[in-house]
Amino acid sequence: MSKKTLLSDTLRKRTDTIEYRSIKSQLMKVAQAGKNEFRILSISEKCITQLQNEGIEVKTVTEFNYEKYLLSW
Repeated sequence: MSKKTLLSDTLRKRTDTIEYRSIKSQLMKVAQAGKNEFRILSISEKCITQLQNEGIEVKTVTEFNYEKYLLSW
């Protein structure tokens, strides 16, 4: 017997990029540690849109002469 999957689960797997899933995994770890922000050096526009759709605020900041993305919730 094969396990049935919901259409929404199938569509989500197709639209989630590897980059998005990786960042989301890191965000979960940071949130479980009690923090509410995360910095990353590079991120694609598609991934930024997906994160913003999840309610995560994405800003560009400059720290130590490096431009980074600050993700906060």
